[in-house]
Amino acid sequence: MSRTQRFFRIVWRINSVFVLLAGAVVCYEVISMAPYLFSWNSDQQKVAEAAPPVGVSNSGERLVLRSLSPVPGTTVLRGELETISPGNGPSSSFAPGKDVRNLLFVKDHARTGHWLLPDNDHIITEHSDISAENAERDHTPPIATVVLVKPAHQDLAVAEGTLLLFATSGDHVQTVATGVRELHSAVVQGKEVLILFERNRKYRVAVFESPSLQKKDERELEVPQLK
Repeated sequence: MSRTQRFFRIVWRINSVFVLLAGAVVCYEVISMAPYLFSWNSDQQKVAEAAPPVGVSNSGERLVLRSLSPVPGTTVLRGELETISPGNGPSSSFAPGKDVRNLLFVKDHARTGHWLLPDNDHIITEHSDISAENAERDHTPPIATVVLVKPAHQDLAVAEGTLLLFATSGDHVQTVATGVRELHSAVVQGKEVLILFERNRKYRVAVFESPSLQKKDERELEVPQLK
């Protein structure tokens, strides 16, 4: 056997050892995480069974109402309707995080609340309260709220959805735009609300009067191409 053949045989054996070690580490991590994930999923099922019933989605996921708390600076209660499923867990490489399917609003002294969306088979991927300039957090009510809603069970990174703007009480809902892939920002400048979003691979800016939320304009934001 030549020296070259011996050299490559040694290299191949060393690589095999490293592959086996890497596989062992991965197996160890998966096994060590299994009890934790099983316990978490079991706890979530208990939460769903103990919480007030809010039904199930059309796809069969169990739903639970969470984070029911006042909108900052108001007495309006707002809660998030989330799914309870094995893939909806704490942030990790195995779980993408919560799926918010709807928002519940309860006005002052009201005995019943109302939902933002008419169904629970969509996911609210972006959610932003729009506050006035120099507003004190937790003390000044937001002017409005903007959300991006996409169909469930799609690749949310590329799927298109509907951008909604509404009052902090969940009323006066209006569609900013459809076919939106991503919401980038929503800010107040002077007496205008500016919403920057992405649609059809272009940036667009929608302009609304503040605080009436009447739409004034929508325009494309031109981005110079690099040369």
